[in-house]
Amino acid sequence: MADLRCAVCGEPYDAHGVRKDGQGDMFGWQADLFLKGAGCPSCEGEVDDRDPKAFETFSSALLCNGLDDYGHTTALATLPDKAPKWQKPPDALVWECAGCRVKVTKDADYGDLTATGGRQGNWDYRDEEDPDFQPRVVEGLDDKKFCHHCCTKCEDCSVPVLDDDVALKVDMVDSRAWQRPGKIRTSSLCETCYDKAVDDGRVEAFNEAVRNFDGFDSNQFPGATEEIQELCHQESDGSWYWPDKGKVREIMVKHGWQDPEEDADSEEGGGGS
Repeated sequence: MADLRCAVCGEPYDAHGVRKDGQGDMFGWQADLFLKGAGCPSCEGEVDDRDPKAFETFSSALLCNGLDDYGHTTALATLPDKAPKWQKPPDALVWECAGCRVKVTKDADYGDLTATGGRQGNWDYRDEEDPDFQPRVVEGLDDKKFCHHCCTKCEDCSVPVLDDDVALKVDMVDSRAWQRPGKIRTSSLCETCYDKAVDDGRVEAFNEAVRNFDGFDSNQFPGATEEIQELCHQESDGSWYWPDKGKVREIMVKHGWQDPEEDADSEEGGGGS
């Protein structure tokens, strides 16, 4: 197969190496411009003394080589002044974070992925399969994409959740990341798992509150159980509070529970009369 000569400077190139898919001797965008008569990587579309026959030779070579053999078609320019300017295209926007507006672009040369701007500054990745590079989508916001800094995942069920400020910004408070109860450091949970963690924490606090009362059956005294659980709450430092032993005994007795210690004292007192 004959060489293809640059339409501007006449530089010969192996026809097999001029591929718009970027798998040849040129970058994809270079091959595209070359086949449109804009120039070549050598002259970049500019020469001091242009060969008047270069474009004619270029056009003939394109027709002779049959471009369809390369899996692509080219709109063949018929006049030199119709050829586009030799200029590298801007990096293509792949996606943009709806939270912090970081832009992920693909380099026109090698296809490298780069993220610029946003809340965490610039971060670069070369692998499209990198899980941190992939955008995350929150349920109910299918048309919006978020970076892994704005959108984390629930540590219990892996559902994507948004940071507080991002959730408020996009009016998705029900998809915000909650702090795990009992933990001072932020631990990302979805609202469902957060509610479950709160319930679990309250149950643990309740169990601590009635731990010293052997024989108390929470199912037998639901009123006492509910009242004690309502008093169990999480403190500002993340720890759980439960009422003291005296308060717990008072509530239990109020709901009909018989205190074994008091019964024992009564029996002892009766025996001494």
